[in-house]
Amino acid sequence: MLSFFHKVFVEQGVRSIAGVELADHLDDELFALIDFLRPQRRTPGGQSATKQKIPRREP
Repeated sequence: MLSFFHKVFVEQGVRSIAGVELADHLDDELFALIDFLRPQRRTPGGQSATKQKIPRREP
């Protein structure tokens, strides 16, 4: 959580943000983390297969 708040408030220079917008930033961060942590599937030839995307929830 600290790294998330650092990215939003310090790196982006934001001092005030709406709760909905902060939740959207967190949603994006969590999806990026899931993509990073998900093991890549490999085809028999050793090539990387297309990763299946988790559908985003719409507000």
